[in-house]
Amino acid sequence: MVKSFVIIAEHHLKKNIGGAEVQADLLAQYLSNHGIKVTYISSDLESDTDYKNYHLLCLPKKKRDIHLLLRKLDADVYYQRGRKKLTGVVAEFCKRNKKKFVFASSMDIDCYKFKQFMRGKNRIKVGHLIKNLKKHLKDILIDIYSLWGIHQADMVLSQTEFQKNTLKKYLGIESKLFYNAHPAPKNTIEKSYNTTPKVLWLANIKTWKQPEIYLNLVTELSGTNINFLMAGKINNSKYLKLINEAENANKLFLYLGAKSLQESNELIANSDIFINTSKNQEGFPNTFIQAWFRGVPVISLQFDPDDLIKKHKLGYVAGNYKNMIVLLKKLIDDKSKRKEIAKNAQSFAKDNFLIDTKINKFIDLISN
Repeated sequence: MVKSFVIIAEHHLKKNIGGAEVQADLLAQYLSNHGIKVTYISSDLESDTDYKNYHLLCLPKKKRDIHLLLRKLDADVYYQRGRKKLTGVVAEFCKRNKKKFVFASSMDIDCYKFKQFMRGKNRIKVGHLIKNLKKHLKDILIDIYSLWGIHQADMVLSQTEFQKNTLKKYLGIESKLFYNAHPAPKNTIEKSYNTTPKVLWLANIKTWKQPEIYLNLVTELSGTNINFLMAGKINNSKYLKLINEAENANKLFLYLGAKSLQESNELIANSDIFINTSKNQEGFPNTFIQAWFRGVPVISLQFDPDDLIKKHKLGYVAGNYKNMIVLLKKLIDDKSKRKEIAKNAQSFAKDNFLIDTKINKFIDLISN
């Protein structure tokens, strides 16, 4: 039985709210509730502190100091999520000190050889490659180091069947499937609907999330009786201008800024439809699960983890922008369809993503 568990990450929920941070925080809370001593080490913390029911420590900058801290903690299991340089650092420590290392994939791109080098690139232009040669070489070295790190892991966890198959096919790595997990809403009641329908886009606002597609949709549907909401931390300042333009074009559109996890859940619960416009670079959006638990249909432009939206009728996958508008209008007008999807979604979420039951499976996995 595992008695102590260490999470090593670049970010923590207190400073940066992303999918990996949400999952790491939930694991820390629920493992602690099961009597396991959890320490969460993060590089964006200002001081060591207790948080909820686990302990937070600052991650040192130098590898040597990280190894010294990990050795001092002397935990049963060391867990790191998302492929990066830190993957190699933790793997190196665990290999030298004969400690159990659990690596968890975050995005689909984690499962290919050259994640860092290829991230954000559809194709490589020779001129760009030469101009940024130093950076590209650094990215390739990180890819080699992080790939070595995954191969040293005692256990690799994948978020989806797609990731599981891709890790095996391209990296020769066997992994165990473990879907993201969330607590059910405290007040589980039948989904209610707004008189003026509310459509929500919620994510960190960055290029590969393609927020401009949602903003185009908002502008195009400015004459309709639909409240459009957008929330999330802006990671690229160019989106400020686009958001302002959309607010001027559509008086029923509002950008709400960055939100905490609790605030995000409340926003989702009070929405009628959830929109996702990401490229096929996701892993498993937490927002999908948050929406399904609350009976909110998802309309995704492209991404559908393991085809779950299609297979289990949890919303729609549009495929293209024009069809997204068609499906949105259709779902807005058909309240009975929304109710049908809500029922499917809540039942599916409870059966597959409930952390109260999945945490026992996780403990069994890391204990073997």
